Order: sequence, then C-alpha cells, then structure tokens
Amino acid sequence: MFTAAVQKMFQQLDHIYCEQKINEYKAYHAKIERLDARAKKAIKKPIDDGCTMVINMHYQDQFININLGDSRTIVGKRRSPWEGDQEKGSRDYHKWELFFSSVDHSPSNPTRAYRVHANGGLFTDVTGAAINGSTILHPTLHPASYQHLARCRIRRPPNFVTTQVPIRLKSTLNLSATLGDLNFKLDPPLFDPTPEITFMTFDPDYEYIFMMAYDGVWDHLSCSSSPSHQAKAVLEYFAAEINYMEFNFDFELKMRTYYAKYSSQYHHLMKRLAEGLCNRQKNPNLFTSNAARFDDVTAMIGMIVTPQV
Repeated sequence: MFTAAVQKMFQQLDHIYCEQKINEYKAYHAKIERLDARAKKAIKKPIDDGCTMVINMHYQDQFININLGDSRTIVGKRRSPWEGDQEKGSRDYHKWELFFSSVDHSPSNPTRAYRVHANGGLFTDVTGAAINGSTILHPTLHPASYQHLARCRIRRPPNFVTTQVPIRLKSTLNLSATLGDLNFKLDPPLFDPTPEITFMTFDPDYEYIFMMAYDGVWDHLSCSSSPSHQAKAVLEYFAAEINYMEFNFDFELKMRTYYAKYSSQYHHLMKRLAEGLCNRQKNPNLFTSNAARFDDVTAMIGMIVTPQV
C-alpha cells in the first residue's frame, strides 16, 4: 500500500507539471505565431526543465529510501559505543561499513536504458554523435549496467514529431529518470517518473550515518570507479573526521547520555562534513583537482541512533 501510494504521488506530480508545461508552450506559440522574427525575440520562451527527487524516511528502526534520478543516498554503519566489548579506540568501533547505496538512474541503468531504446531515444556523446556498442536488451536478459553509456546524453531522434506541443523541444540529458523534463515524457515517453523504493531495518547494536547528494559530489570524486568504491571513499572521509573529534571526547559509554551530552558537537561535525563535500576545490584528497568546472551540488548528512525497541 505504501509503495503504491508513493509511486502514484510521483506520477501525479510529474503529470501535473508536464501538463503545466504543455499549456505554457501552447500560450507561447499563440503569442508568437503572427509576429515577425524581431518581435518573437522579445517573447520569453518557456524552459523545459525538471529535477531528480530523493526522500529518506526514518522511524524507529525503519529507514526508507525513495529515489528518482541520479542523486544518490548512501548509508554507513558501525557498532554503537555503548556495546560492552567496545572501548575508546577500538578498531571495530571506529570502522564504518557500507550498508546501502541507492542505484543511479543514469543512461547506463539497464531498466531505464531499455525503456529509452524501446521508445526510440538515442544515446549520443556531447557532440551529438551516436554511441555505438552493445544492443540494448530487456533487463531480464541483460541486468548489468551499460558502462559505455555512463557519460552519454539521451535525446529524441531528429525526425521526432509530436502534436502534444506546437513547437519542437531539443533538450538532452545525462540521466534516465526525472520529474518534469517534458521532452522526455511526450508520447512515446523515454523516461518513467516511477521511483525505486527500498526498505531497510536498522540494528539497535549499530549506529548509522547517511548522506544524500547531487551528482555534483559523485561525478567529481577522484575515486571515479564504481558507486560502491565511491561510497566507501566518502565513508572513509567521514570516519577520519568523526574519529578525530571523538578521540577528544570524555567518553561516557551509557545509552543516550553519550549523544545527549555531545549533540552540539555532532551537529557541528555534520555541518563541517557537508561543507567539505561541497567545497570540492578545497578537498583535494577526495575530489579531482583538474576539473575545468564543477556542477552544482547539495549534500545532506545525518547520524542515526537506533532506539532499543
């Protein structure tokens, strides 16, 4: 019931937004169709835009990730400090493990790539040249990512014609699922606005840290291999900062009093970690230093102590 309700919500949001954009384009066309070329330039053309969407929900020992697009959520875990066999400086206590990483809806995603291909979409490089490679198969036949498509752009074919909007849309995107982006929702739709939903149960013997961030973080990591390697690199960065702060604490390994006493320090640390991810030029140990420009970025980080239910 929950999954169906969330999926319906995303689909309705997408439908309402795209209908609004169709009406904007119709109104724009009605204004300019009798104007000369000079007068047309004075009329602002609507923008065909859209967004990714991520929702993370936490209640007691339950954590739910709702994901559409290529913004990514990662969750790390380590043993709680009040475990009887854990002492300050314990190697096990300070070791963070990757618990979860959401799946990016990039052009290489097998399910999303198949939809694009089946409905006539093209995979091209930044110049518009077609990318040659393996045939795009149904995901039941080819469940692995199409790595050669990871950096490509998706577009409509040059001869695409629609009666849904009175002007031609020419946008291209380097992802395979969004809310909005009308050009990719016209019939036949290249993108599906249905999110992926993952349910997790947190172990009360562990504490968790989660981060949700735009591709402006992930695309510029110096460790630019697999998503799991990227997630582990970010967790190592978190661990180094968290451990440094905690070694300066007067540890009280009592349930709840520990975090109650040091909540302000943890809040400050989460803010500093987020700033470190966003100030990519000043974090050369984590990010590449030879980028001509960096994409926009937003990062949210939080620590979760699972209640003893």
